[in-house]
Amino acid sequence: MISQQQDIKKMADNNLICVICSVNYAGYGNDATPVADGYCCDDCNFKVIVARIKETQREAKRAYRVRRDAIFALRRAEENNKRTDEDAMEE
Repeated sequence: MISQQQDIKKMADNNLICVICSVNYAGYGNDATPVADGYCCDDCNFKVIVARIKETQREAKRAYRVRRDAIFALRRAEENNKRTDEDAMEE
């Protein structure tokens, strides 16, 4: 909680330094995650937004692959069960 209060006090004092480009800026700043830890200026925020979009796209692709692989595994299991049932009927 103290760290958050210190961050708010720094914002109020407008003595902020961008963690990406190291330039002083006025205002509240922007969360620089995932590019850096801390706050960044409005100019560097563009880089942060692009990085967030790319990260979201990677996560979506990963989730799609996991889902797709699970569906294929389920289908293979169903086909194996069907073959096993057919083999049991022949005996």
